Amino acid sequence: MSRARTRLVEGIEAAGLDERAVYALLPAFSDAKVRRTVYQQDADLSDQQAIRDIRELVARGWRLVPHGKAQA
Repeated sequence: MSRARTRLVEGIEAAGLDERAVYALLPAFSDAKVRRTVYQQDADLSDQQAIRDIRELVARGWRLVPHGKAQA
C-alpha cells in the first residue's frame, strides 16, 4: 500500500493537483469505492471542497465512475 501511495503522490504532483487528492484515490487501489464523505473526513475538507476536488479529478482523466446522487 505504501508503494501505491508513493505512485499516487507522484501522479498527482505531475498533474498539478494538491497532494490531498491522494486521500480520494487511495481507496481505488484496493478496489474500494471512492466516497466523498470519507475523502472529506480524511483530508479535513468542507463538503463543497471535497466535491470540487473529486470533480476535478474526473475532469482531468482520473477514471472514477460516479455512483449515487453525484452522477449528474
